[in-house]
Amino acid sequence: MATAARAYTPAEAAALSEIALKSVHNAIDKRIIEAHFGREGRELFDEDLLRLKLWYGVGSIRHCKVISGLMQR
Repeated sequence: MATAARAYTPAEAAALSEIALKSVHNAIDKRIIEAHFGREGRELFDEDLLRLKLWYGVGSIRHCKVISGLMQR
């Protein structure tokens, strides 16, 4: 049985992923995730939310490694 893909606005994506709305828009603007255009403007799908969460998580891990590297000097 086929299911319809759920479209989320950037605000909904931010709330679901617990990422700031500005970060969601930055990810779209930097083309880290692809925004589709629908009736309400930019729309994101389930796969986009997963990519967003992974991008945000990896970025914070990289940031922590850079900070810890600087502190060890």
